[in-house]
Amino acid sequence: MRRLLRLFRRPSPPATPGSAWIDRLPLATPEERDEDAAAAREFARRLHGRLPSAPGISRRVQAVLHSARRRRVDELAEALRGLAPADAIRLAEAISARGGLDSEGLGSTASELLATAPTREPALAALALLSLSPLSARGPLLLRAALSALGAPLAARAAAALPDAGRWLSGIVEAAPDVGRALAIEEWVRALGPKLGAEEAAKLLRSAAEVSDPLDRAWAAVPLLEAVDVPALLEADPSLAEAVVLCLEANARGGWRGGPGPGLGRLPGSQRAAEALLEGSYAPAIRERTARAVLDAHPAPPTRLQRLAASTSEG
Repeated sequence: MRRLLRLFRRPSPPATPGSAWIDRLPLATPEERDEDAAAAREFARRLHGRLPSAPGISRRVQAVLHSARRRRVDELAEALRGLAPADAIRLAEAISARGGLDSEGLGSTASELLATAPTREPALAALALLSLSPLSARGPLLLRAALSALGAPLAARAAAALPDAGRWLSGIVEAAPDVGRALAIEEWVRALGPKLGAEEAAKLLRSAAEVSDPLDRAWAAVPLLEAVDVPALLEADPSLAEAVVLCLEANARGGWRGGPGPGLGRLPGSQRAAEALLEGSYAPAIRERTARAVLDAHPAPPTRLQRLAASTSEG
């Protein structure tokens, strides 16, 4: 897996007429990377904001079904024209609920479109459809798409449907840049949270902690701390405390502060994690940062946790 990632991280060639978007990854300039990250944040807000779907979804469903049966990449590209990535996910969900899908035909057609589309939007719309046609042989293509912050969560969603999902999801999280990594972790937890083993959960905590911006980190930290047994993980491996604190600090920025998620005051998993750190024998700096996250959180967590944090901060 690491060998594949090193290959995919080779310097991206300059855009040339007719070149595929996915072949220009990783993005070469800071401006391109900044725009990609901004698009990933907008994707996350749209996906979580319960905004109405794009018009014409029913018509698009029919067009995608026809293009899959006919193995026509041009027809699939036309069916997906102008579709934002968040709406492409809603389209995939509508197709899944409809039935009558030629899964093999869709997989081969969407893969070809992802591999050849000259611009990002049709490539990512095709990527969103690959969750409907899981095939492990497409794993390397998903890894390549994950080098884009916006491509990473879509690649993770497709990888979660694979028989060997954990292998590819791990590679996608490792490959994804910053906010893309947080969104890929969110997809992993969404799809497989109850099935996460202790080793996977610990790895995801450390990966989430590597996301630099707290508001970006929260996309991973909110679902992760709710899905895993943080006190048990800390008991087994106290070195996870730094990663847990970073996730708590991100979650404290949610809710009324305008960040992703409902805020630490409405997250029982985060509250249990904070209690474990405040009541455990951890370094004073770890306990102080935990206390500050609890006391700064809006909406406020339960009174007992506030008192525990206040006593830690005063001590």
